[in-house]
Amino acid sequence: MKFECPECKGIHLDEIMVDCIVSTEIHDMTFFGPDYGTIMVTYGEVDHYECQSCSYVLKFDGTDGKVLNDDEDLLKWLYLNDMLDEDEVINVKERFEDTDWIACKDD
Repeated sequence: MKFECPECKGIHLDEIMVDCIVSTEIHDMTFFGPDYGTIMVTYGEVDHYECQSCSYVLKFDGTDGKVLNDDEDLLKWLYLNDMLDEDEVINVKERFEDTDWIACKDD
C-alpha cells in the first residue's frame, strides 16, 4: 500500500475503532507506575480511517461524503486512488471482479 493523504500528503493511515475492549498485561510496577506489555484490542468496529498526520477522514467522492468504515470500503478507496501495489491490485481485482467499480476503473 502506498497511502498518501489527499490533504497533507502524509503517508501513515490510522484505523479508528469504537466500542472496543483494550487490555494490556502489566509486567511490573516501577516508581513511575506500571510497565505495560503488548496492547490487545478485541471486539469493536471500525468508525473510520484517517491520516495520522492531519486527521483527514477518508471519504468517497460523489457520495455526499460517505465515510469509509470497513475494509472493503478502504480497499475500494485505495484501488480507485491508485494507492495499491501491483500484487494488491491483482488481489483486489480477483476479490471484487463482479463489481461495477472495478469495471469503471479499467475502462
